[in-house]
Amino acid sequence: MLSDYIATFKNKFYIPLVIGVVFAVILAVQSVIYPPAYSLPEVGYIEKTYLVTSEQPLSGHFDFKLALLNSASVRDFFIQNKDNFEFTKLCRYWDIQSFNKREAWFLSKFDYLKAADNILIIKMNVSKKDEANSDYLREHGEEFFDAVAAHSFNYLEKYGVKATFTTVDKLVLLPENAAVPTESHFTFKYGVMGFAIGVLFGSLVLAIIALRGRKDD
Repeated sequence: MLSDYIATFKNKFYIPLVIGVVFAVILAVQSVIYPPAYSLPEVGYIEKTYLVTSEQPLSGHFDFKLALLNSASVRDFFIQNKDNFEFTKLCRYWDIQSFNKREAWFLSKFDYLKAADNILIIKMNVSKKDEANSDYLREHGEEFFDAVAAHSFNYLEKYGVKATFTTVDKLVLLPENAAVPTESHFTFKYGVMGFAIGVLFGSLVLAIIALRGRKDD
């Protein structure tokens, strides 16, 4: 059996190579047309604690998150900051997303926690679900966070809440600089994978040809 395969391979060695090239081209073209999503690993967060000073205590059932993270507030923030931040570098699919998808992305990033009536903690998560540009996030992450916080505090006036927010503590853990794979990187990677798969498939074809040739003999 092995000798039959070797003989077949010597005569038809080009078959696995041709099939490998075909598979390589198919997967490389596919990676260009449908680029794979690249996500950063879970790398950290920005968290700030604020002392809230208000004429009226924010006690009882006042819910910061419900008040601040709503469609109207989020839409206003996007409109007011469209020229201040490159949202396409914070959310890879920003340009092709509907407002609802953009809102869902935004809401997934922020948490508003009330530790006490006069203590508010805001946290921006940077998770593996983000399609962020790590360099841009490092350069503008805290600035983006502060813009969201300032917008939130100003928005509270719509609810009749007049208060000042003083930062008393913060923790910033942002991703280290990292090179994001380029489209050419993906094209080469998928091309190599396609060639390897094609060669294996072609070798299987040669084995079938050798087996059939042996039966015919």
